[in-house]
Amino acid sequence: MVGEILLVQRIQCYWWQVLSHLSSHRFNIALIFFGILLRVKLYLANNSFRLDEAWLALDISTRTFSKIILAKIFSYDLPTPPPGFVLIEKAFITLFGNNEYAFRLFPLLCGIASLFLFYELLKKSVDRFTVSLALFFFVCSDILIYNSSQLKQYSSGVFVVLLLYHLMLRVDSLKKMTISHSMGYGLAGAIAITMLYPSVFILAGIGVTQISSAFYKKEWEKFRGLLFSAFLWFTVFIIIYAVYCYYMFHNQIMQQGTNPYFVWSFENAQFLFGWFTQVFLVRTVGLVPFWIGLYFILAGAILLMRRNKKTFSHWLYLYFSFFWLLH
Repeated sequence: MVGEILLVQRIQCYWWQVLSHLSSHRFNIALIFFGILLRVKLYLANNSFRLDEAWLALDISTRTFSKIILAKIFSYDLPTPPPGFVLIEKAFITLFGNNEYAFRLFPLLCGIASLFLFYELLKKSVDRFTVSLALFFFVCSDILIYNSSQLKQYSSGVFVVLLLYHLMLRVDSLKKMTISHSMGYGLAGAIAITMLYPSVFILAGIGVTQISSAFYKKEWEKFRGLLFSAFLWFTVFIIIYAVYCYYMFHNQIMQQGTNPYFVWSFENAQFLFGWFTQVFLVRTVGLVPFWIGLYFILAGAILLMRRNKKTFSHWLYLYFSFFWLLH
């Protein structure tokens, strides 16, 4: 009996030592560098442009910086890419030449930077073991690896979303919000809108949550600062919509490519459920079967909700931001 107890204690001690090593800072850094290798390997393969990439490359290479700013696009029958993303891409091919490597360098850098940003965000929100587990899924996600070497705004979009949530947590921790804080927060959100159109909805959720919280707690200085930041976001959104998105949203060819079902119909619910399971669970979770990813998502959500409801609400919003972004 005593021998069996000692054996169980040794197994438990060994198990906790394994978990301690797997959740160590060195192990997490090794995971990040493994993710960098996966992304760089695919980037160096230099695969040929897909059709949508080729159209975007043609649009960027044939326009000058002034035409990009003035929204003189290559064809009004194509989606209008975010101007901030296009300007950065134009700068890269101007510096490094008009080739696939130059076009895909910015998405690669965003994919690598997202690994470090996600790690920092995890450390502020969850325990050590959960950090390593979530980081593993993020590192090995095939859709994130793939988009890091594609001429699309998805990789930079992930980086922008993570950066916005970092800024959100930093502003939440502020007891007083100075003019410089408010101006910097507003400019960061404004730049995000020029880089990623869906960031409008992310900023709307962040702004409503933070402004209502400051009002409820009677933090009037912070309340005024957040209102000023939100005003900057709204102003840039109006400009972006009027200058860059108006033709795209009123183009018949673009409208024909949207979901034909009514937004609250049963058919739309079926479409969204199938989209969610295929895109986010099967593709985004990465190198694991569907049911394992689903188990970890549900179990992690329940545990996080029990431990810290505020952190749970932040991660839930981040989760669905990624779901909507990586379509």
